[in-house]
Amino acid sequence: MPDNNVFIPSTLDDCYNLLDNETIMDRSCGLGELSADDYYFSDSYLPLRSILERNTYLWERDIYAGTQDIYDWNTPYQQVFYCNVVLEALAHLSITDRPADYNNVKAVALFKRSFAFFNVAQLFAPPFNSGNASQNSGIPLKLSSDIHEAITRASLSQTYQQITTDLKQAASLVATATPGTIRNRPSKASVYAMLSRVYLSMGSYPQAGLYADSSLQLHDSLINYNIDISHSSSMPFRVINPENMYNARIPSLQYQCIQPLAGMAFIDSLVYRSYSNADLRKYIFFNLFQTYPRRKGFYDGSNVTLYTGLAVDEMYLNRAECLAREGNTQAAITWLNKLMINRIADSAFTPLKADNALAALRLILEERRKELIMRGLRWSDIRRLNSEGYNIQPKRFTNNQLIILPPRSKLYTLPIPDEVIQRSGITQNER
Repeated sequence: MPDNNVFIPSTLDDCYNLLDNETIMDRSCGLGELSADDYYFSDSYLPLRSILERNTYLWERDIYAGTQDIYDWNTPYQQVFYCNVVLEALAHLSITDRPADYNNVKAVALFKRSFAFFNVAQLFAPPFNSGNASQNSGIPLKLSSDIHEAITRASLSQTYQQITTDLKQAASLVATATPGTIRNRPSKASVYAMLSRVYLSMGSYPQAGLYADSSLQLHDSLINYNIDISHSSSMPFRVINPENMYNARIPSLQYQCIQPLAGMAFIDSLVYRSYSNADLRKYIFFNLFQTYPRRKGFYDGSNVTLYTGLAVDEMYLNRAECLAREGNTQAAITWLNKLMINRIADSAFTPLKADNALAALRLILEERRKELIMRGLRWSDIRRLNSEGYNIQPKRFTNNQLIILPPRSKLYTLPIPDEVIQRSGITQNER
């Protein structure tokens, strides 16, 4: 958790320096990816991992077992603290000298605070349900840098209202429409993409589709996997690439077990087999350790971290899914095929077809699973889809024991760290 030993910015450049600090900012949580079903550990590897990693992987009720200093809580709230310091500093700085930079700094701070709040909510608050969001507990919404301020939990409704309101304000203030050379600062396209991600997690599909469309109208570039990417490279992408709109990652020193290269997270066998031999993602996304597929590095330009940022391919899938849910079958499949023609070998590509909206939605969700594998989104997807009755049942098979996570289980909401409960007195999540 943050302390009061932080540099207080006195200029706009100071504010940028705080927000651009990659050792603190632009880091994502890992417990959701650890909890999800895109991968598995071998029986020999699992005992080598930390108590937190093992318990999270096995969906234990007490995942911490005395573990302190929980990264997935502390780091996002440290990011929130930095953003609040900047927002408070802006109140004492003049807008007249550099109005574009002043507004952009505010937009970056609002965006990054929302990004952090959203990541916390995907772990430590229950899945969003509009019917009971005002009664369910959300997360603490720290809107001040005062470290002595009492910690309370907002409602789930208030949590998402804060996130979306701040993002909309950021969209109105951000300086650039499209991604620039600094990919850890948002553009209008990436703010809209984040709004689409948030609304999709809420099951608010008209809004998710609207903001995906708004993002794509500004920036819709896709990488052609046939000609633009080395299929054999262990690090096939650079951070400055057409699809990466906003760079974020699970850092290499956290949860190494699921990271490319250092980790031994093997891709789920059924998912891996779902990629046809003509699907170039099968070779670009994965390498083989002996005969077992592992994730390669991705759009953050690294082969040792998991990319969790905002990319154009996610927006194509969001737009397609929301169109299918509206009953617009042809438009949904058209958007999906715009993506797929860049993923399948030229000699083998045949446009996907669907006779109705339900068939289109099924195809889109299948491709979403394959395109966004180990991107920090699967846990959120399972939560929202199971809230709609999809009956997804993640499974672990370890030591000859099959463990199933039921669709309506309270284990989809992780426990708030013990030290936070002890220090603040806020209510713990039921498990």
